[in-house]
Amino acid sequence: MVVANRVYRAIGATVWLAAAVAGGAGYYDAHARLSGTADTSPGWLATAACLVLAFRALRLGVVVTDQYVVVRSWLRSQRLHRGAVLGARAVPYRGALSPGDWNYLTMLQLILPEDTVDVPAVLGLTKRGRIPALAARFTSPAP
Repeated sequence: MVVANRVYRAIGATVWLAAAVAGGAGYYDAHARLSGTADTSPGWLATAACLVLAFRALRLGVVVTDQYVVVRSWLRSQRLHRGAVLGARAVPYRGALSPGDWNYLTMLQLILPEDTVDVPAVLGLTKRGRIPALAARFTSPAP
């Protein structure tokens, strides 16, 4: 089973790909060209980082197999044993997309015996109820 937010992944990939194109076009190197320095590596490094994040955005989410639960976020992947994950629930999103006390987004949270793991890559609008439905599907036994 794959639990993911396709819209969030597509928007993230598009934004980072656009940033990579802008870096490739030389927008990051404008200051270096104006000052007469020949080193343009920061622009190419920024472009490469944006390409990596654009590719990573396409892989955000949770993959559930018979043995493992793999949580893929923006910067790292986390592999948990399937037996260690007791279930999932929907919790208010806490992050950059929801500043202050705005609670219009909900994210998935995995429940472990002694801890919880937030999955901000799987989020949705609170009023739609999509994330609680995903959490219920995650906790139900596989067919």
